[in-house]
Amino acid sequence: MNAPPEFNRAMEKYSSARTLRDKVRYLEEALRWLPKHKGTENMRKQLMKRLAELRRELLKEKRKKRGGGKSVLVPKSGYQAAVWGYTNSGKSHVLSILSGTELRSTPVPLETNVPTPVMVEVGGGKVQLVELPSYFDGFESSKLAPLVFTSIRAADHLVLVVDLTWDPRQQVDTLVQILRENDIFPNRDPPPVKVERQYSGGIKFVGEDLFAGEKEEFIEILQMFGLHNATVVAYGRITPEDLFLALDEGAKFIPAVLLGNKNGFEEEFLKIEGFPKVLFRGRETAEELFRAMGLIRVFTKPHRGEVSREAVVMREGSTPLDLAEVVLGRREVKEVRLWREGSYINVSKEYRLRDGYIIELR
Repeated sequence: MNAPPEFNRAMEKYSSARTLRDKVRYLEEALRWLPKHKGTENMRKQLMKRLAELRRELLKEKRKKRGGGKSVLVPKSGYQAAVWGYTNSGKSHVLSILSGTELRSTPVPLETNVPTPVMVEVGGGKVQLVELPSYFDGFESSKLAPLVFTSIRAADHLVLVVDLTWDPRQQVDTLVQILRENDIFPNRDPPPVKVERQYSGGIKFVGEDLFAGEKEEFIEILQMFGLHNATVVAYGRITPEDLFLALDEGAKFIPAVLLGNKNGFEEEFLKIEGFPKVLFRGRETAEELFRAMGLIRVFTKPHRGEVSREAVVMREGSTPLDLAEVVLGRREVKEVRLWREGSYINVSKEYRLRDGYIIELR
């Protein structure tokens, strides 16, 4: 068999991989490099069978790991951001200053064992920041790991506090790697694919040229999740791993920002790519953090009533339908009014809201 060196390298990595996730990843890579002809047909079938077994084991492992932590989740009060970082990164100090609420800091990892919420007011809007137990050596095997990951999955945003007295890139790389290994993906968009369950007709693919891999792999993944009749629509390039993530309800794609605390490696911190970054400089950092998180404040106005004093905090790009879901608990709206200087104009339900808007939903 004349396989390219990339196939052999992927198989070597697969053989030496220690985790299920890595075994799946390298076996997928090997299959992509394995030539398609009659001489490789049997090997391809064997590798795909083994890959299917590994994916099923991985799914069972994921579901088992997500079993804890729900009983101590902090109920949302408006827009919620989970705050995480290494031990002694200064999370408690930062949140105390931003919120004006004293939080007790401790260098002992297991002493802070429950999420602690504070409210931070920014220009008429409030953001709920939830301090999570810190990361430390041995964290992943501790009783705190399920709690932290469940809390992050429940949040709207993630703030990683980085201690600038030592290598910030190492801190971020480690935290992000651990999050990804637990199916939490900071600043990554969900895979561009939509799966519509059908009652008959088998599996149909729309945009077949965008599916990168064996069709049998995609079908096997769908069946793994109990889908035997479905229409799968791709809006961009899709790998089997992408489809797996799209179907995995436990996968979390969350916006994230880095908050650098203390002094030392500021320059290295600001060079980290893939994240909005903020340097903590006291209470005034609240507004900068708010903007780095891509948030807006929208004030509501009831019919013939006064404008609300407290704004609804939302992500940039939100629409009146999103606002209705937050304030009314539903998305059915007949009319949307945008108020300015005592008068209003009617706008679309899909109108992009901006910071400071006054909106009447009817």
